[in-house]
Amino acid sequence: MTKRIRLPKERPTHRPRPAPGFDPGPIEALLQDAVLDVIDGSPPGPLFASRVQRVCIEALRRAGVDAQVHTDPSGQRVTVQVRVGRRVEQVVVTVVPC
Repeated sequence: MTKRIRLPKERPTHRPRPAPGFDPGPIEALLQDAVLDVIDGSPPGPLFASRVQRVCIEALRRAGVDAQVHTDPSGQRVTVQVRVGRRVEQVVVTVVPC
């Protein structure tokens, strides 16, 4: 006996739809405020990236947000993955050092 699998009627898209009720705005604002403390004219690189990641993790913990934080090697892009129910939403913040 074989079991039939129903295929979705809609064609899958590359971008997942945001979960209802999820607003990335407050998280973006929180991270932008936290990163302002780190921007001191340091050149982009691994040291700057680790400082940005550490500050973002601390700010999210203080706000009570359970998330994973990743930075690119230069520290100019912060990716935060937040679990919302059964889904994981992604918030990306770009850091431009002065």
